[in-house]
Amino acid sequence: MLIGSLLGDGHVEYNGPLCRVRFDHSIKQKEYVQWKHGVFSPLAGKLVERKVFDRRTEKTYEKVRFNTLTLGCFNPYGEIFYSGRKKIVPLNIPELLSSPLALAVWYLDDGALRKDCAAFRLHTNSYTLEEVELLQETLLVNFHLNSTIHRQGGGFLLHIGAKNCVTDWSRKVLPYDKTFCSLDNANHAL
Repeated sequence: MLIGSLLGDGHVEYNGPLCRVRFDHSIKQKEYVQWKHGVFSPLAGKLVERKVFDRRTEKTYEKVRFNTLTLGCFNPYGEIFYSGRKKIVPLNIPELLSSPLALAVWYLDDGALRKDCAAFRLHTNSYTLEEVELLQETLLVNFHLNSTIHRQGGGFLLHIGAKNCVTDWSRKVLPYDKTFCSLDNANHAL
């Protein structure tokens, strides 16, 4: 779950020499965040609902989040998923992104079902082309999922098309989506 979250919306924060992980989502994904919180409950603070004003869009958004405790066990994730303050795809991502659960969490954090065709997207806009190519190779080798890279604005998306992968993708991701996240409340539900 942690690997999928760190590829998606989760992020590591340093508090002195130790780290914590923050999970921050739209209030529409509250049930999903509650599930994550339950998994991390022995190591997590309380769930917090809040309103956040975004100056870029000039809109206020409702969010729900929680942080883990600040512990040394999270330090390795800060070291491999960040270069300075910039989130990166670690070179050993093929070893880390190996379970269907990690894939499902990544999708639920940063994925979307295309409405114009039977395909999926993983929003990898913040990563470099080389990092997205590494993720593409990881999807192929670890999950037998073909994907293409699409340019969007200044970044890149991974597109998992209907022709090759939707059935395999759904078999890997949908059980987690249905089990842990209500289809009505999940922002990125299948």
